[in-house]
Amino acid sequence: MEIFDVAILGGGPAGISAGIYAARFKLNAVIISNSLGGTAQSAHLIENYPGYGVISGFELMQKFKEHLKSFEVPIIEKHVYSASKDNDVFTIKLTDEEIKARYILIATGTKRRKLGVPGESQFYGKGVSYCATCDAFFYRDKTVAVVGGSDAANMAAILLSSMAKKVYIIYRKEKLRGELVWIERVLKNSKI
Repeated sequence: MEIFDVAILGGGPAGISAGIYAARFKLNAVIISNSLGGTAQSAHLIENYPGYGVISGFELMQKFKEHLKSFEVPIIEKHVYSASKDNDVFTIKLTDEEIKARYILIATGTKRRKLGVPGESQFYGKGVSYCATCDAFFYRDKTVAVVGGSDAANMAAILLSSMAKKVYIIYRKEKLRGELVWIERVLKNSKI
């Protein structure tokens, strides 16, 4: 069985960058990720990544993927169940196979939190969504709510306001948090 120099767990911006660096250093690397591009690909607009001006998360992650492809780093799109170490080699158990590597780099990033309220799972895909970029179109001319009060929620509300009739932000604190530019846009938007 092949033993990789490094197994990179996570395929978002950090995992992709790690894969590129590993390849440049001639390391035998593999990226293991449920979803190459990570949650960054669901960002409506990214305005703070140098060199691209304003770009959607999806478009930026497509560029990351193209860049990664040129380095021929293998990508395994599966779930990691466990990792153990024996004699300086890690065994990483996936859905239906095992990978061996001398080192593991954890770049698992973030994922959307679920509320855990009744009906949330039942109505997922039928009104409940965790990706405003993916699903905004379905809320055209409807009243919607975004739960949260940080940048992800603020960006989602701005995006949804371009489609929805009205957007409510449900947040447990008195003031929104996050980057001031997003907070100001939310507060100035008459549809939110």
